[in-house]
Amino acid sequence: MPLNEVAVELGVSRRRVQAMVQSRALLAEKIGSQWFVPIESVQQAKNTRREQGGRPLNASTAWKLIAEQPFHLEGLTSERLDSFRRKVRSRAKHSALYVHPSVVDALRKSHEGIVFGGRDAAVAIGTPVDLTILDIYVRPDLAVALVEKYRAMHDPAHANLHLHTVADDAWPFESDQMIVDAWTAWLDLEDREDRAALTLLDRMLGGRILA
Repeated sequence: MPLNEVAVELGVSRRRVQAMVQSRALLAEKIGSQWFVPIESVQQAKNTRREQGGRPLNASTAWKLIAEQPFHLEGLTSERLDSFRRKVRSRAKHSALYVHPSVVDALRKSHEGIVFGGRDAAVAIGTPVDLTILDIYVRPDLAVALVEKYRAMHDPAHANLHLHTVADDAWPFESDQMIVDAWTAWLDLEDREDRAALTLLDRMLGGRILA
């Protein structure tokens, strides 16, 4: 899609779309004299953008809300969950990366400074999903080191490593914690519309269908 159409689709200005391309929040390619954004990248941006109104939460506040897990089966709806998901996305800086598949296996064996989320956390609580994609939460220094060491490439369309970087002053995990909680795992998956998100949510809610 050309940038003008992307702006209309996202409900933002063309200048904002250009800024998103520059920050790599949107993937784009120049063809001739125009920039184009893959439809998949536009859909990802729509799925993760913050709702209108108010300032984004800082990471510490986002983690506090996740820890409170203010969900009760009575009155819980898909709309309410989606609103919460968008609100707490500021819990980390999210990078969709591609690395050689052997790196994914290597990282699963390395626990120093890494907390596993997404599908790995879902499997840890008994959800039957495959492990071709890896989510990890790390501090900024380790994030930089991993990207450099494994030559990770920004590639949302083919990402097999989702790197969630949490600032030191917002780090919410215990020193011996290796797996995120179930709700955080669901957030990881739903943010990118991973099919495993529904499987995990179904297990978390005991098969209850949301309105």
